[in-house]
Amino acid sequence: MSGESERISEIINRLDAITLETSTLTQELKAIHRRNSRTAHTQAGAASVHNYREGDEVVITNKYRDEKGTRGIIIYTTKTQITIIDGEGRQHTRKHTNVSKTK
Repeated sequence: MSGESERISEIINRLDAITLETSTLTQELKAIHRRNSRTAHTQAGAASVHNYREGDEVVITNKYRDEKGTRGIIIYTTKTQITIIDGEGRQHTRKHTNVSKTK
């Protein structure tokens, strides 16, 4: 019976690893898609109302959800919003006036 239990544990561990890898790859694909969509949008002549770009380091400046001071890197921008990912891998979306570039 212990052989079966070990095999079950092994299968569960492999499935967990596959699930994690799938999630990571899905997030990466979404980021690439957003970048490509943004590039196409920008090339179509969309005007930017802010000076934030993907890859810029920023800090959240408003108190919403007690996240003031959260630092992250911009992964996506629109005319009015900035999406950042913090050090823990969480995404935050804010109006461009509620973030500030870090020095």
